[in-house]
Amino acid sequence: MPLGVGTVDWKKAVNVLKATGYDSTITLEVFCNDPDMQDRYLDMNRKLVLELWG
Repeated sequence: MPLGVGTVDWKKAVNVLKATGYDSTITLEVFCNDPDMQDRYLDMNRKLVLELWG
C-alpha cells in the first residue's frame, strides 16, 4: 500500500526525522503485486514525502 493509506502518522514521522537535522537521501521501497500500479505507488509516495518535507 502506498504511504498515507494505512494508519501511520507520516506527517509526524517526517517531522520527527526533520527535527533530528537529517537532510539527506530517503529510500522508498515499494512492493506491489500489480506491476501496472507499482510505478504509480512509488510516484504517490514520492510526492507525499516531498509535500510533508516542505
